[in-house]
Amino acid sequence: MKVKIMLCGILLLGLSGCRSGESRHFPIETPYVSIDADTLGVDIEGDLGGFVFHRDRYYAFFHQWYEQDGGLHMDSHLYVLTKEGQILHEIPLPDNMELPMSYWMYLKADSLCVVPDREPFDPLYLNEERGQWEVLPDLRVPLYEDEDYVVTSSSSGEWGGTVYFADKKTGDTYEGKSRNTFLVQKIDSAYYVTSYLAHAVGFSEVIKIRNPQEMLPFDTTRDLTGEIEEQSTSLQGMEVLVDTVFIDIVSSFAHKGRLLHIYQDPEGKMQIGEIKEGRLTSVLSLQDLVGYCMLQNIPSDTVQYLSFSTRDYGDPDFPKDNRYGFMMVTPHTIQLHYLR
Repeated sequence: MKVKIMLCGILLLGLSGCRSGESRHFPIETPYVSIDADTLGVDIEGDLGGFVFHRDRYYAFFHQWYEQDGGLHMDSHLYVLTKEGQILHEIPLPDNMELPMSYWMYLKADSLCVVPDREPFDPLYLNEERGQWEVLPDLRVPLYEDEDYVVTSSSSGEWGGTVYFADKKTGDTYEGKSRNTFLVQKIDSAYYVTSYLAHAVGFSEVIKIRNPQEMLPFDTTRDLTGEIEEQSTSLQGMEVLVDTVFIDIVSSFAHKGRLLHIYQDPEGKMQIGEIKEGRLTSVLSLQDLVGYCMLQNIPSDTVQYLSFSTRDYGDPDFPKDNRYGFMMVTPHTIQLHYLR
């Protein structure tokens, strides 16, 4: 543990000494986690939002907040950046459009789309030839899709939620209980469903599904049209790996042959951990590296994108220099790209 803390301290001191446009790498290597970090000089005002790395470039939203008509609004612009942080293009949203508080960046057929986490908001498609956004009101994006299943979900908040596996070959759909699904992955032929509900103290769970056909067949008699949907209560064919409170699981991912999780612990510290005997156990603390982070795109099995802040506003002892950054999670390394 002392070695880990020392490495984190070296990382922060080195990063704080980087000049604008300079990239310096600081690796952290443990039996559980490999982290590589650098600093990019980016001359953009605002808070970092969603981003993806595509065609050897970063596509990143930056948000600026303003008050109008008694409410708080968000002015958002997409910036196309080089790997060194240089601005190539700035693309505003269509006139009078404001992004929702929660949205997904999504690559569909090699094109960048923005999809709302909750309606009403029409999805957007980036027309790079014209350098402008186009509205795609009929675009629907599943939580996950492979050659066998299309996975979607529904949620009624504290009244429960459901995850659905639609079999592409047979047309049958299978369902199971999942509070508020935000992430589905396939690892070694099994599916892992991660959910988080920020109601009251916060509830997180990770569920393993070895074969979706062993789940309960979808109940076609259930009413899914009401204001509060009738959600599934079945755990048939599902193994609950962890079901916890006071913990916010930000992401689940395969790394170095293990299923790991980025989560905020009850003290508000960001951790990387694994599940042991039904509990999340930290393998590396991120408290000196990341104050807050959030999954920003609908991920694949091999790469995830998260944005983060270096400041934890709830902790008076956390470093006060607030910076933002990108986090790219792969099966082999976690890349932290700080912005200065």
